[in-house]
Amino acid sequence: MESLQLGDLQTNARGGKYLPIEPPLRWNSTEWAEVIFEPSAFDGNGGDRVTLCLRLTDEAAAFVDVVEKGAVSLAAKNAKIFGSLQSEAQMKQRLQSNVRLEKRSFKMKMSLSRVRCWDASGARLSELPELRGCKVLVAVEARQLWVMGQQCGVLLEVRDIKVGESMGCPL
Repeated sequence: MESLQLGDLQTNARGGKYLPIEPPLRWNSTEWAEVIFEPSAFDGNGGDRVTLCLRLTDEAAAFVDVVEKGAVSLAAKNAKIFGSLQSEAQMKQRLQSNVRLEKRSFKMKMSLSRVRCWDASGARLSELPELRGCKVLVAVEARQLWVMGQQCGVLLEVRDIKVGESMGCPL
């Protein structure tokens, strides 16, 4: 994996602060992971940007761990983020991880208009099918360390998704 580098603190059009990961780190999963919930927007309005929540695999846990630890370590050296230098321990406390160990899951963002969808044989799909309960492979970019209030986190964005078989309803 490439080494993690953070760019200068920036502000987006809506006033959110972030440090871009330059260049974005790319990761392609090789272990099929179950989609836990149908992707949805945070505010429930059915917008273009949705959260994809997958069952945690060992390789996903390792990727997220490397990216989050690297981002925390680099961000601790940047006084502009929270107004003063932070120790790595303080930054780790502020970090909102993409992994939920108690639920054995991890989350990423996905733009429905930009994500490329593939079926299990590698044929391009014109639209994203219903995903809940399906097994998927994902191509992900770690794009930035976002900062909101006293918290921060790494933005993981799905660029490609390969949809495998459905787990089906067990009931």
